[in-house]
Parts: sequence; C-alpha cells; structure tokens
Amino acid sequence: MNHIELENGVKLPVLGFGIHHLEPGSLCERTVITAIENGVRLLETSNGFKNEVSLGIGVKNCIKNNIIKREDILLSTKVESYYQGYSDTKECFKKSCENLDTDYIDIYQIRYPSWYSAEVETLFLDSYRAMEELYSENKIRVIGISNCSIKYIELLLKEAKIKPMINQLEINPYFQQKDVENFTKQNSIIVQTWASMRYGKACYDDNIIKLAQKYDRSPAQLILRWHIQHERLCMTRTTKEEHLIEDMNIFDFSLSKEDMDFLDSLDIENNQTWPPFGINV
Repeated sequence: MNHIELENGVKLPVLGFGIHHLEPGSLCERTVITAIENGVRLLETSNGFKNEVSLGIGVKNCIKNNIIKREDILLSTKVESYYQGYSDTKECFKKSCENLDTDYIDIYQIRYPSWYSAEVETLFLDSYRAMEELYSENKIRVIGISNCSIKYIELLLKEAKIKPMINQLEINPYFQQKDVENFTKQNSIIVQTWASMRYGKACYDDNIIKLAQKYDRSPAQLILRWHIQHERLCMTRTTKEEHLIEDMNIFDFSLSKEDMDFLDSLDIENNQTWPPFGINV
C-alpha cells in the first residue's frame, strides 16, 4: 500500500474504506473485520451514520485476535452539521470516542458547514477551534474538513491556528470539482474522495468498461487507479470480500496520460449527488 506522509509525520494509506452505507450491527462488524483482514488500515465513518459502535467492535475484535494493534489502524469520523459550535463539537467528539471505544481519533473532520444556519461561518470556526484544541491535546492526529468550497478553505487559512490537513470532496469521473481540488492542493491540503465511483454507477459506463478491458482490469480498479494517479486519498466501499480484494489490487499498473485525460474529460459541472438541491458549501 502506498502512503501520503503529512507534515506532522502521520502516514495515510492512499486507499481507505468507508462504512457509511452500513446499518449498525453484525454485517457492519463483519465487514470491518474482513476489510482489516485484507489489509485495509484506514476506516471511515461519521457520527451521523450511527455505526461508530459497530466499527469499534470490529476493530477491537481484530486487536483481540492479534490481527492488528490499535496503532496500526487509522480511525476516521466526523462531526455533523447539527453538532457544530464549540461545546457541541467537544461533546460529539467525546461521544464518538465512547462509541469507537478509543482514547483518540486518528482523523477528525467537519462533515460539512451548517449551510442552513444564518451563523454558518461562526459555527464552522467555533467547531474548528474545538478541534484545534483536541489536536493540541493529542486526542486527534489529523484535523480535517469535508465538502468545503474555496470560500471555507480561505476562511480557515485566514482564521485558524492549524491549517486543515484534509478536505474530503465528492469526486468521481462525472463530478470532479477541479477548481476546489486545485485550490486545496495548492495550499498543501490532502484531497480525499467520497462517492469515488458515484455509488457504483460509473462502473456501468460503456466507455469505462471498454477502457478497463484494455488494462485487463475491472471498471472499479480503473477508477480507483485514476484517483490514485491524481494523488487523492481515495475511499472505497463494499460488503463483498471479492470486490474488496479487487479494490486493493490497484498498485501494479498505471494508466497512460491519454487515458487519464479521457477520464478527466467525463466531468459534468454541477453534477453532484449531494446535496440534491445543488448547494455548494
């Protein structure tokens, strides 16, 4: 597995596994265990997905069975918009630690600014201030944001003491947010993806299927490789072990510049899957 090393020395695997699609319970726990058994070392959820407890159980199972040590795994979760503000963010973080059964969280992010509030910028900055304190107390190893436009990155660059280390964005061949991605990278902030394959829909595109056949790979592998070559921290998701193994097997081939350019050309402006009403925060 390739890694990206942050300025603070934390090494992030370039491919991680998200569980936001999983209901809490045995399937979620088993999926986490299977992911770890197959080499996944970055696991992502959010407080609002209600499955932090199941993630924690899966990780503890693997620790108990000597598959990993706690320090081998990166746990990532987020504060939701309805928890934003200084005190609420501190409380949300505490609850997430309890759910995950851990003393610290490796990656902690604001899931998105509270765009429906008249005090959105104040709440956003107050949440981030709480996270900066938690980072300084060594309770967070990587401090980040997600679904943030250039406006909010600029706000943090002006007001924050600690620059965000990650900005997670919806990026897939059909929605690439090139302006936000470029601005994020220009400020030495890692771009992380979600909906990396547009919830699997991109894998059924005839052009992508044809291009994948050229490399004797699956469409999923092709898309993930496209992300990796764009130096993104890429998130994938599945409940099927064979698909997980396939997703992890993307480091022994490369896409040509011509084929990278072709995938880049599939971009459609304002084609996000969320928010459904087109708000760009």
